[in-house]
Amino acid sequence: MRSLLQSIINFFDLRLLVWVPGLWLILSAVTPTLLTQLDRQLFFTGASLSRGIQRPPVIDILELSSTQMQQLMDDPGQDPDVLSLIEYLSKKQQRTGIILNDLPRPLVPPVALPVTETPPSDVTPPPADAAWQTRLAAQQRLQRWLTSPDVIVGSKTLSTTLAPTQQVMAREPRWTMYYQWLPASMQPLLFPAAPLLESANLPWQIFPAPVINSQENNLQQALLWFREGAWYPSMALALLPLQDNLAWRGRSELHGATQGRLYTNIDGSVIPVFQAQGPFPPVTRHYTLQRFLQQPSEESPPLLLIGTADDKSLLSLAGLMQSLYTDNYHTSPWWFYGAEKILLLLMLVYLLWILPRMSGGVALLATLLCLLLLLVVQLGGQITQSRWLPLGLTMQYVLWGFLVMALWRQQQKPHKRLQQRHQDVACQLSQQLMQQGQLDQAVKALEDCATSERVLQLLYDIGGQHERKRRLSDALAVYRVLYKRHRSFKDVTKRLKQLTDKQHSPAEDIELTLSKTVVLADPHSRPQFGRYNIEREIGRGAMGVVYLGHDPQIARRVAIKTLDYSRYDTGELAAVKTRFFREAEAAGRLRHPNIVTVYDVGEEHDLAFIAMDYVAGQPLSNFITPKNLLPMAQVYRIVADVAEALAYAHSRQIVHRDIKPGNILYHPDSKKVTVTDFGIARIVSDARTQTGEIVGSPLYMSPEQVKGQKVGEASDIFSLAVTFFQLLSGELPFHGDNIAGLSYQIIHGKHKNIRDLRSQIPTSASRIINKALQKEPGDRYGNAADMARSLRKALQKDFA
Repeated sequence: MRSLLQSIINFFDLRLLVWVPGLWLILSAVTPTLLTQLDRQLFFTGASLSRGIQRPPVIDILELSSTQMQQLMDDPGQDPDVLSLIEYLSKKQQRTGIILNDLPRPLVPPVALPVTETPPSDVTPPPADAAWQTRLAAQQRLQRWLTSPDVIVGSKTLSTTLAPTQQVMAREPRWTMYYQWLPASMQPLLFPAAPLLESANLPWQIFPAPVINSQENNLQQALLWFREGAWYPSMALALLPLQDNLAWRGRSELHGATQGRLYTNIDGSVIPVFQAQGPFPPVTRHYTLQRFLQQPSEESPPLLLIGTADDKSLLSLAGLMQSLYTDNYHTSPWWFYGAEKILLLLMLVYLLWILPRMSGGVALLATLLCLLLLLVVQLGGQITQSRWLPLGLTMQYVLWGFLVMALWRQQQKPHKRLQQRHQDVACQLSQQLMQQGQLDQAVKALEDCATSERVLQLLYDIGGQHERKRRLSDALAVYRVLYKRHRSFKDVTKRLKQLTDKQHSPAEDIELTLSKTVVLADPHSRPQFGRYNIEREIGRGAMGVVYLGHDPQIARRVAIKTLDYSRYDTGELAAVKTRFFREAEAAGRLRHPNIVTVYDVGEEHDLAFIAMDYVAGQPLSNFITPKNLLPMAQVYRIVADVAEALAYAHSRQIVHRDIKPGNILYHPDSKKVTVTDFGIARIVSDARTQTGEIVGSPLYMSPEQVKGQKVGEASDIFSLAVTFFQLLSGELPFHGDNIAGLSYQIIHGKHKNIRDLRSQIPTSASRIINKALQKEPGDRYGNAADMARSLRKALQKDFA
């Protein structure tokens, strides 16, 4: 049974107990009596604090029995006490309110005396006729008293009658027009007046008397009643003497010398302090008919109320009048009704959306502060401005909602713990997948996770990984998922815009010189090849861009040479990839101080890369113009170092095939020389390079390389001699207007005499160059080591 009850509780969402009452309170204009008790207690508390409750002027209440009231209306002359009352009231001329249940009935004359005849004055009527005349005179006197200006007739059962000249002395609640667009259930409740009689032929007016409902205990009492778009005064408003300004002292707008206007609530009511059911009951004296006739005639209270003994509205009317006399009444501003609905809506949002996101202690403190603020506003408005803001309904709803949400939070704890475990596992799995490069699976692992800082950061990192891998469309997709979860997380909006612009922008072919570098300032989107983080661009070669990178595993700076697949057609991509990885295979076998060291090789979805030792320095292509030539002795040392490096490579069966100044790095301070770019290197023992394949730089090619013949070590010696010639003179040994002319000169033409270009050059340079530039490979140096020895020997002899 217990498990069944627990299952029902788990299935039932307790938040419905906040949703349903909240919507009902917002959409309904009716408040249950039970929920008004708090406002009632707070009202009297605020009233006692707002001003000292002074003793009001006493009001006399004459309570007639039902029989006496019936005799007063039907035949006041039959009862001596009732007749005495009529005579007393007619002489007193006191402000009086009387509440009737029935209208007076006209007397029927005796049959012996026609109604239309009046006995002569000198004739004594019979006893029966004399009695009827006395009864008729008493009724006429009653009617004259009822029509006097000091007497106000009220009724809860009779239709009201108003004279055409009756003036409403209270401020009319004109703001009801602003609530007409609301549904009927949400419009403020107005006091409905009893229907007016079609014919107002009565000699007196009848005003609506207070209606006491035993089922309700409202604080408000009507001063105005609403009927068919017009406002009419109640009995209490009619009882206020026109010249008496006590009733609206301090809060009135005087118009002329005798007329004022009272503030009322939007429904035409006010909230009196003196109430029969409150701590400040009306100060009254109650009389029976006999006792009232025995009181001294000189006592004259400001108001006399007459009604039946069981009529509770007499006491209610007395309290309202005393509150008006002493200015102890309150009103609510016209805007409060709409403001209360908005406040309830805000509390509904707070309870259902804001409070669940707070911790338990913070939620309790915030709710207590909210209740305290509502209490201060309610009592503060009443004490300082006599404005009644009944916020008790909102307070009770907030307290109820907090208790329900506390139970709901307790109910959700096991589910949240399970959800948190699932989220932790999902985040760990996503992080592992991201580290393994499975980025799509890493995003899917986070799909069912609730939004949190950790989830957002993982998505941000995955998007950055896609950016570093140059997968713009995938990065866009991840950032869009992140944007839906949290629009302002870091710079996700900026990244979405940048990636969208890149997708719609044509690719730009940026030509950069080898000495120019491009700084990649954004660490989040900085490219990454394999495990290597890219810092900046340091050059461009025949196959791709060269970057300065960082190996995070061993904290070493490396040079990353890339091959961009998008630059090649599908047909030639395979051959280019073969040549590129051949460089890695060739250079990876070489370990020489003057040859760049290759550490790693890899392939991404759109490029291949080689990670090699980062060598600081400048390419010798910076020193091949006549204005930038290096000292000749230094040129001898550089070319000798390169020759020795080539001799080492040749001993490992590797031919460089593209020796030129741009592939030789030189550091002026350390004087270190490094041969780079074995991009078209050929392993001699491998038959992959076929006859007829022409690769290399035409200006530095050997004759056999231009012819497309099989090349060997002698080809590198020839290219190194061309480089030696250019570094010394600033010019090339062979010239041509086009590739065909240049090729002809290399194959058949004689190179220039270098001493004719620069006379300071030693004769040893001419001898070395002449031998290394022979057309036939066999006529050149037997190997690069021989050329290196000749250079070293000439250096000692010519520059000692």
